[in-house]
Amino acid sequence: MKAMKGLLSRVGWGRLTGRALIILFMYFIVLVCAASSYLFDIPPETTLRFFGGLIYLLFLPGFVLCWAIFPDDSEIDSVERLGLSLGLSIPLTLAVVLAADKIFNVPVTPLNIVVSVGVALLALIPIGVVGRHMKKKRQKDTPESSDD
Repeated sequence: MKAMKGLLSRVGWGRLTGRALIILFMYFIVLVCAASSYLFDIPPETTLRFFGGLIYLLFLPGFVLCWAIFPDDSEIDSVERLGLSLGLSIPLTLAVVLAADKIFNVPVTPLNIVVSVGVALLALIPIGVVGRHMKKKRQKDTPESSDD
């Protein structure tokens, strides 16, 4: 996280928070949609569908899996979580689609991919919530050691 903050401060964006970066990313998507619509005659819905699909298939499954594995924010920093999210999303998406196709005989169509990944996400979210709750309960139950 320190490296990312150092990079942002060198560029002049050191004061941006996570929420401001998300808003900046959304403005970037709107700008790309407008530019592609004007320059290349691509409908804005197609560009929005492209970016939405990228986030849904290449980031969100890995992020939820990473959150289920590391429920506490102190275990890994934001940059590691982002890298793991991107790295885990592709194999998780492929495994979910392959399992839906071969085990449950669900044909591979765009709608079925979205639904099967959504079901996998809904199955992983409670694991992360329970893990975070157990971690907080464990921290509350353990007495803090004092160095005298």
